[in-house]
Amino acid sequence: MGDDVSLRDSLLDLVGARLHGSRWPIAVTLFAPIGATICFTLGQALADKGDWGWCAGGVVLLAVAAAIQAIEYWYRESVEDQSVTGADALRVAMKDALQPVAELLATMPSMNKPERKAELKNVATQAIGAIRLLLDNVDRLRVVVYEITNEEGRMDRLCYGGRSGSPPKPFLPGTPRGDAAIKMVREGRTLFTVDIETEPPEQYQGSGHGYRTFISAAITNGQDAYGMVTVDAPKAGDLVDTDKQIVMLIADLLAIGFAEKER
Repeated sequence: MGDDVSLRDSLLDLVGARLHGSRWPIAVTLFAPIGATICFTLGQALADKGDWGWCAGGVVLLAVAAAIQAIEYWYRESVEDQSVTGADALRVAMKDALQPVAELLATMPSMNKPERKAELKNVATQAIGAIRLLLDNVDRLRVVVYEITNEEGRMDRLCYGGRSGSPPKPFLPGTPRGDAAIKMVREGRTLFTVDIETEPPEQYQGSGHGYRTFISAAITNGQDAYGMVTVDAPKAGDLVDTDKQIVMLIADLLAIGFAEKER
């Protein structure tokens, strides 16, 4: 019984998708009642088989028009339900992902400086978990939080999670890779590369080991630069622009934690 219902729903969705946006169903629903009226008029005497045929044709036209309207209504309701369901799921995921980060940040102002320094790693670890939860559709995702550790801008990893492999290397000043990343962070920018193999060398100085696409967002409060959060994946195209917005949001939350640590 369940399979029959599923098959029926699939067929209705398929037909509804074909009807939706097409002009001929509109024409049918507009002119079918007119045609049916003409058929009923021609066959109203019901004196012979021909009259009955005219009436039957009128009934068929009305039935077709009603079926088209019913299927289109079904399709619109189905699409709207799916949209609402998807929006609800996103809201739940955002709450589940971001609330733990916000709760940790809320505890930092009441701590002393050594406690805030220790708590920052917990915040960063929770932020990594939030990104992985919100981007759980990305295969073999890796997330790294880097921290600026000296005046020259050296960035060492604070923590990371996701795809296994060699630990992320630091960004060292005086090297092309390090200077490019440090410059991006100090300028407060975000870099999103869909496929590093198609990026011009002057725009990309990452290691490229084990990944083809990445997003890097500076962790900054607009005045001070603290580090960056990076997200990468092995398959080009797996990261999209909406993922960039999520990474930027997490970077802004991390900036609060870094600022509290320095206070």
